[in-house]
Amino acid sequence: MAQWKAQQAAKRPKTAKLVGDDRLREYVQERLDGSVRRPDGTIVAGSETPV
Repeated sequence: MAQWKAQQAAKRPKTAKLVGDDRLREYVQERLDGSVRRPDGTIVAGSETPV
């Protein structure tokens, strides 16, 4: 019974973090694009991805 209740509670509709937070979504998108800049305008280097 406890397992069933837990599964029912998990079904509740949730808003994704990136949908509900414009600032976070913009930051993530910029990071994915590789276009993040510091307040002084310098580019923040991302991590190297293995090829």
